[in-house]
Amino acid sequence: MLQPIPTRIYRITHLDNLLTTLQYGLFCRNHSAPPVTNYRNIGDADLTSRRGNRVVPVPPGGVLNDYVPFYLGPRGPMLFRISKHSPQADIIYLVSHVQHLQQLDIPFVFTAGHAYDILTTDDQYYTDPADLASLEWADIYAKPMWKSTIQNPHLQRHKQAELLVHNFVPVNALVGIGVFTEHIRTQVEQMVYQAGLILPVAVVKDWYYE
Repeated sequence: MLQPIPTRIYRITHLDNLLTTLQYGLFCRNHSAPPVTNYRNIGDADLTSRRGNRVVPVPPGGVLNDYVPFYLGPRGPMLFRISKHSPQADIIYLVSHVQHLQQLDIPFVFTAGHAYDILTTDDQYYTDPADLASLEWADIYAKPMWKSTIQNPHLQRHKQAELLVHNFVPVNALVGIGVFTEHIRTQVEQMVYQAGLILPVAVVKDWYYE
């Protein structure tokens, strides 16, 4: 599989976080952000904490928690874990694409696999968008299953390849929102309207688990 153009990036979040995101944008863990009392964290708290120790070996440097992470493909292991104990309909996708970030002159780093994984070595961190073509796109978009095999021991790691935006993602960097059901689409469209924005919202069941 060749690199998709435009090259979408995907961040999942809880529906409860959307209004705040539409108002303020997305902040990395280490960046001071507006106080939010009702933020719903959907990630693994232990892993999020440990990412603060993983150095980013390319400019602008720092550690993983200095960046807002997106996945390069949908329907990843993180959503699978969430789906086992929470309704998927409560999870939405915030979508942008690499070419839009370039138009906005927003700096980013990307990886050939899960950014924290020890097997994602320093030479698998990139800053040149031309290197996107060398990633394992068939693994990144693998479905229905993405578990590693003897024939492809890195499939699950590749599936979780990341694009990392330094410090902050402004709202105008988003190009759309993906949801699981029509009911949630209606709610999200109302929130987008309430925020005074124009942002397409689509039902994309293929990005979720059965």
